[in-house]
Amino acid sequence: MIQYETGEQPCRSFKPERVANEYAEWNNTHECPKCGKTRSLCVHCYKDHHEDGWETCGAKIKDTVRLP
Repeated sequence: MIQYETGEQPCRSFKPERVANEYAEWNNTHECPKCGKTRSLCVHCYKDHHEDGWETCGAKIKDTVRLP
């Protein structure tokens, strides 16, 4: 799984984990709608972390949060 350690991130060395509730379990990742790279919601800062850092996103959308 992608480590999310490169580039500007709200939290240091964020690593996405699997999320679960009483009904299902899923990966805490989704595709960036602007550039196609992987994003993951951080439960510590409640912002998306972007694969290879936000500065690599062609759209430069820094504070968008989208739940999977």
